[in-house]
Amino acid sequence: MLKTAGYFREFGPGFEDAPSLVESRGKLPEEDWRRVARYLHTGVTLAVSGGLLKDCLTGETLVASHYAQTDGVWTWRADLPRYVERYRVAIPDAFLEHMRALDWKCPVLSQQELIALTERLFHEMKHARKHRRKP
Repeated sequence: MLKTAGYFREFGPGFEDAPSLVESRGKLPEEDWRRVARYLHTGVTLAVSGGLLKDCLTGETLVASHYAQTDGVWTWRADLPRYVERYRVAIPDAFLEHMRALDWKCPVLSQQELIALTERLFHEMKHARKHRRKP
């Protein structure tokens, strides 16, 4: 399963256990935020859905599609680079170390790798739904 970053409690129902965006502001080390933002901007698009994004701190509507990006190990929302650039929001330490280990260069996934990753994700999601308890 892909590891996730950039999903915050303020995004609404389903994110209650996620970190707080408000509490994450200003927590990314000053020396890293530009490299982190560049890495995030260069991730491969994994999934796209309709609708506009809103900045959860200002309410401003963003001119951006709602999509998820990946580097093959981690996945993040399309608006995470903006939150990093504008608010220096914290990302998981393990993700930061992962980026450093890759010398801040997001891997380019081939079409074949992306298809295999997508198939694996759908299989994992189907398996998880099948084993979810019914109320």
